[in-house]
Amino acid sequence: MATEPQLRVNPTGAFLRDEPSTKARVISLYKPGTIVHMDHVDGDWLFVEVRGWMHKSTVTVLKGE
Repeated sequence: MATEPQLRVNPTGAFLRDEPSTKARVISLYKPGTIVHMDHVDGDWLFVEVRGWMHKSTVTVLKGE
């Protein structure tokens, strides 16, 4: 079980970027419903385990069961 918070990509999808900025290069586009694990936070940006940045408005934090 992962210790990092789990996040679900929102219905609009989420860009994975190489820096925490809307002007940063897009590495990938994550489909809606994809689960990722957060590593750390920088303001409105979340660094996820796949080593890139997603804006917090594009994901939903899942509650632990």
